[in-house]
Amino acid sequence: MKLLAFRTFRPLAERKDAGKAVLAGMAGGLAGAWAMNCFSAAWERSTGQSPPPHSGMHASRQEWDTTLNTATVVARYVLHRRLREQQRERGAVAVHYAVAASMGAGYAVLRELLPNTGGWPTLVAPGGARPERQRRGATGWGSVSVGAAFGAALWLGAQEIGMPLLHLSGWPRQYSLLEQAQSFGEHLAYGVTTELVRCAVRAMV
Repeated sequence: MKLLAFRTFRPLAERKDAGKAVLAGMAGGLAGAWAMNCFSAAWERSTGQSPPPHSGMHASRQEWDTTLNTATVVARYVLHRRLREQQRERGAVAVHYAVAASMGAGYAVLRELLPNTGGWPTLVAPGGARPERQRRGATGWGSVSVGAAFGAALWLGAQEIGMPLLHLSGWPRQYSLLEQAQSFGEHLAYGVTTELVRCAVRAMV
């Protein structure tokens, strides 16, 4: 089992295009963060919900709490300074895009490691050929479904479980179903956009 995993995942580090995959993932992640903002702006218009104050960013309350608290923690324990309210809000926006870019990069590396079968990532036996279409990136319904699955997994694993465990947001029961639905939709928009942009950039580089 260990030998199989080693032989399956090792080639990415040996390929010269690993950096291109990371670049494509970061571009996809930044585009995904923008898509989250657009989704929440549309959500706020349709529901009459107010956006976070003075931030210039549209986000669910879960997302806003997470980014605001993360900015505060980074400033306090890494930069050793306390932020004023306006600085916290700007920091929250910076955290939103920085985390989105890093998650996109990690996702892109994983997608290159896992070959494509019918749009869904699956492992292959060592030495198996990886389709050129998958390596270079190609958009389609398969990419949309994989991106949506990525977004849903990120929402469940990070927003609903991970962030509360790290005390960076409240537990799901502290948010209304409508607020959680907005957060889920944000992450679907992020996942789909990240995958589509990743594929487009990867096809060019």
